[in-house]
Amino acid sequence: MHGTWDFTASASGNNRPAIRDVNIESHDFRVQQNPLGSVAINAALREKRLTVEAVVPRLNIVSKVQLPTNRPFAVQWRIAHGNPRSFTGWDWKQKTGSR
Repeated sequence: MHGTWDFTASASGNNRPAIRDVNIESHDFRVQQNPLGSVAINAALREKRLTVEAVVPRLNIVSKVQLPTNRPFAVQWRIAHGNPRSFTGWDWKQKTGSR
């Protein structure tokens, strides 16, 4: 894997409710000499839910995972091929687990 990455992070408020964001982006990402182009990973913590989204526009792939930060740890995720910025009308796949 090879690429130059931009990293930004921000936080606001006190510990309750927590608001934190992390963004990682590459415009020249390669895997085994195969160019993937732009890749973006964004994570956002809002109150008691962590949302992580990954986008690879060249491959028309987007994935999104939502994780609660407390029990029962019901996880929701979506992986789609198509318009990488539109989740409209797509159903969530759900899985519940605990540690």
